[in-house]
Amino acid sequence: MPRGHPELTPDETLKTESRVEQMRAALDALGVRTREIYLAHRAGRSYAEIAERWNISHSAIKRHIARALLAIMEEVD
Repeated sequence: MPRGHPELTPDETLKTESRVEQMRAALDALGVRTREIYLAHRAGRSYAEIAERWNISHSAIKRHIARALLAIMEEVD
């Protein structure tokens, strides 16, 4: 493991894995468009790239991302 990143204990590993699964469940519960826009943004796509791909405005992108973040925050412990 890189220096400065101590190895996780088994309990920490389980908690992290659980949170990841909760995030996946929250994203899976979203509509396809919202999920894809959120994931594109997290992958580093610009608003311009996302807007062109989905043919939507920047404000619509913000709403989709906010919807996804809210779903994640509500689902994850």
